[in-house]
Amino acid sequence: MKIKPQQVHCFKTFLPLREELDKQKHITLSLPASDADVPVTMAKTYYIQHQWDQLPRHILLIIFTHLSPNDRVSGSLTCRNWNACFNSPGLWRNFSFHFEKPEDKPKILSCLEKYDSVLRVVQIHLNPRHELNCTNASRVLTHLARCKQRSLETLSIHFTKGNPLFFKGLDILSSLAELFGPPNPEIKHHSFLKEINLSEMSVTFDDKLFNLISANHPYLEVMNMQNNSLTCQVTPTCIENFIRKCKRLRKLITFYKCISDDALCALLERGREQIRYLSLLCKMEEKYHKLISVNTWVNLKKCLPDLRVALLFDHTSDRQQIRDILCPKIPLVELSMRSLTELHEEVDIVVNYFSRSLEIFTISTKRTDRLEQALINLAAHSMNLKVFHCYCGLRESTIKTFLEFQPHLTDYTLSITDLEDSTLPPLFTGRFAHVQAMKEMGLFE
Repeated sequence: MKIKPQQVHCFKTFLPLREELDKQKHITLSLPASDADVPVTMAKTYYIQHQWDQLPRHILLIIFTHLSPNDRVSGSLTCRNWNACFNSPGLWRNFSFHFEKPEDKPKILSCLEKYDSVLRVVQIHLNPRHELNCTNASRVLTHLARCKQRSLETLSIHFTKGNPLFFKGLDILSSLAELFGPPNPEIKHHSFLKEINLSEMSVTFDDKLFNLISANHPYLEVMNMQNNSLTCQVTPTCIENFIRKCKRLRKLITFYKCISDDALCALLERGREQIRYLSLLCKMEEKYHKLISVNTWVNLKKCLPDLRVALLFDHTSDRQQIRDILCPKIPLVELSMRSLTELHEEVDIVVNYFSRSLEIFTISTKRTDRLEQALINLAAHSMNLKVFHCYCGLRESTIKTFLEFQPHLTDYTLSITDLEDSTLPPLFTGRFAHVQAMKEMGLFE
């Protein structure tokens, strides 16, 4: 049987799935040994019993899920069996749309009308610097909002590049408002929206969008709105209303300024699922926000024993703000502190308050002798620490001592030189690179 180019491409995607094939023990993959891009050992035979067009359907589905939209279309043109796999509803339950370049107007947009009723997990990746990409993304969202039979359960939107100047994403926000808004009575729901991830969508959110979500999607379980926008205009009252209406919420990732005592108390109401994870991002603007009271944290810890809290302080947070927000009654398991100033005193506070509960700790700051002493103290007293990332250079002796106290870390970052923190904006990462270059030339101590 002559092998078509589309089948060769699928075979290369197929290589990581050898273990799955080994379990089947009846698969044949015959390729011409002259094909230089395919390993010679794999180009001969692979359990010679069947031909390419006779691969089992479930194996073909695995292969097709690893292909880009346009490659899926090309693969469907090779034979009847592959075309039948392409049209299988199981292939379309989880799908990612990619809009990176203006010319990337994928053929797959024409397939939306045929498969929109089976889409359950949808990811949209786009480069917002090109207007056509935003238009295509809006087309997908609008179509999902208007399809006659809706199965959508999970939606996530990812901006792959930084926003252009004066970009507000109004067209995408408008399409999202239609999707999250009241559905047409003629729409038949096979399932309901359970998870929304807008963390990589760099636009400013306001109450309107989240009021629509809370009013029309009461079965929501996961909400992630913690993006890297400079500001967030969602009010605590809106989030309180959101929590009260979404009674199945088990994971909430938001901003500290969007949370209040009343909002957290709403998590304790009867008749709702217990929330398991709460992540709060703290920025400079939180210094003007009322702090969550100690009593509220005490009640949460008492009534929700399985609650896990994460606090993230970005580079705009000042030291006093960090001290004010850190409360010993918080069931804290994850902490991230990023600052261009010293943080050794804050590390000591972490040791005193959270040495028994802390599992993940990230710090990016200025190296000092007192900081190294504080980190060694942290390693000596943290009973459940599993992940530790430090982006400032430490002495070799400090790193050695730290690892002696924490030999069972599952993941860590420790270096004798300053490392670039990918979470910082280009302005600050550029500053670190400039300082490092000056150090290498002996112009900076």
